[in-house]
Amino acid sequence: TLCGNVSVGLAFYGLVSFYHAIMNELAWCEPWPKFLCIKGVVFMTFWQGLAIGAMSSLGLVDDHTATTAQDFLICIEMLLAALAHFYIFPYQEWEDGYKEQKLKAEYAALQIRDTLALRDFMLDIQNTFGSGYSEHSMNDRMSESGSTTSLTELADLENGNTDSGAGDDGGTDSGGPEILNLKHFGDKK
Repeated sequence: TLCGNVSVGLAFYGLVSFYHAIMNELAWCEPWPKFLCIKGVVFMTFWQGLAIGAMSSLGLVDDHTATTAQDFLICIEMLLAALAHFYIFPYQEWEDGYKEQKLKAEYAALQIRDTLALRDFMLDIQNTFGSGYSEHSMNDRMSESGSTTSLTELADLENGNTDSGAGDDGGTDSGGPEILNLKHFGDKK
């Protein structure tokens, strides 16, 4: 069995290496689900047979019940595999022009996805209305970004209160620029 396991392991490694070498050329026919579907059938029937055989050897079930259970489970699995194969191995793949149509459809879907930018939209919603949205968490985010102005200070500036302590260094004049009243910024006098 050691020799068998080593040979199966090498064969599997070769198959995966082959896939990685040509995956861009095969992308249009989606080989990964096909591979998983076929390997899933083989994997399930092998390990199921091994488990039922072990149960029979241990005396948990008699030989006739083990054979009947194996046959019944394989029938159920083949029904599920047939349904999966119907969707994973479409007959349209073998029609003329399928590859070009598939690539055009994927390109169009990619363009729509990029145009909608739903991931960015959802992140914006989460950041705006998320449970962690509060002045405290915003102050933490602002301090992480290097900003020294808190939301309270910004609100005071917006309301015209320039005595909020923003840029206050104990009452001495630092010679820095004067704080602007944001509410009236841009008003012509």
